[in-house]
Amino acid sequence: MPESIMDVPSLKRLWIHEVLRVYYDRLIDDEDRSWLYESLQEICTARLEEDFHELLIRLDTDGDGVVKQLSTLKILSSSLLLNLLLKANI
Repeated sequence: MPESIMDVPSLKRLWIHEVLRVYYDRLIDDEDRSWLYESLQEICTARLEEDFHELLIRLDTDGDGVVKQLSTLKILSSSLLLNLLLKANI
């Protein structure tokens, strides 16, 4: 793991951010965006061995335990990378 990342969950959140930034931001169809978002949740469970919603719980804007697609993307695109870097003491 890179020295600049505090822990494994931070690295996983960074990976999610990058997937959304590189792929999701370029999609023009809402159906494709929904597919990618749902697929990302499945990949988190199957490959990262993490619950997507637990991993990103701080992005749960209404406290129901589910990270909504739009709220997640607004926050991820604007602040997650900055927060990860600041917490990693880079």
